[in-house]
Amino acid sequence: MKRHAAKRIYTSWVKIQLALMKKAQSAPLFSAAYMAYLKWIPVRKSPVMVKREKVSARAILTYFTCEKNLPVTSITQDHILSFIQWRKYHAFSHNMRLATVAPATINRDLMSLSYFFNRLVKENTIQRNPVNGCVLPLQNERVVYLHEPQVIELLGKSTPYMNKIIKIAIMSGLRSDSITNMRWNDIDLKSGIMRVLAKNTKGKRILILPIHPCLHEHLKNWKNESGIDEYVISHHGQKIKTFKKAWQRLRNKLTFRKLPDGSFFRFHDLRHCFASYLRMSGFQLHEIKELLGHKSENMTLRYAHLDVTRLQDKLEMINHIVDFEKMKN
Repeated sequence: MKRHAAKRIYTSWVKIQLALMKKAQSAPLFSAAYMAYLKWIPVRKSPVMVKREKVSARAILTYFTCEKNLPVTSITQDHILSFIQWRKYHAFSHNMRLATVAPATINRDLMSLSYFFNRLVKENTIQRNPVNGCVLPLQNERVVYLHEPQVIELLGKSTPYMNKIIKIAIMSGLRSDSITNMRWNDIDLKSGIMRVLAKNTKGKRILILPIHPCLHEHLKNWKNESGIDEYVISHHGQKIKTFKKAWQRLRNKLTFRKLPDGSFFRFHDLRHCFASYLRMSGFQLHEIKELLGHKSENMTLRYAHLDVTRLQDKLEMINHIVDFEKMKN
């Protein structure tokens, strides 16, 4: 009986293995399946997400097509982990100065791969997503702020339309996409409130934000000068889609183009400047969270230490309860 049972188990195992081999042979190669996916995403995803997917596609196709063009059913979590190690030292950007690729960049690639494999799971092409659980821990603690002379230099060396973009960024903390897609219809100068549509935010939720008084004056002047322009930021009447090259030209003129840690000053650092100014002015973390549009306070905690000086001054207030001066001896 035991011999017959063992034989039946072995026969079943062989049948399963043959079925898996047959399925693997009939499964599409990664290159073909991923190219089909790239053609599919513009129909189902927003332009911003499509742009991000295409940025990740270069690294993904380079690794999985050139080095391991396997059937999609043969790709396991080990292949994903190997991709992570390979990606750390293969940058695909104009900024080739970096020795390694940031964990946030690799996680975006993993997110793109996860979307791809999830689609294959829904189509019953594969059983499970091999990317599940493969996420790098982030160490995104960058905190940058400019002093007044540096802000004056930045604005003084900028072109007219870059000057507008910088003023909006440093006085509102908005990201570049939110600024370039900002319409005059989204700004209520009477009530001093601006609206950022969900499609133009990273968190995909609408933001209703107060306008800084100084920025309010600038917006009023720009509105009078804009005429019939639909967008707040335009160049010769046309919407500005990107200003990366303009920013790089401006940064090359700055005396602080490089930060003390050796990295370049980035446009996104203006958002950090805004948040840092808020914290040093006494704003609470939950207030900064709302103004920046963060989903949780975890992202805002990086600015917590900037309030230390103000808190140190407040510590003297407890002396009226216990006189610590008497405890020096």
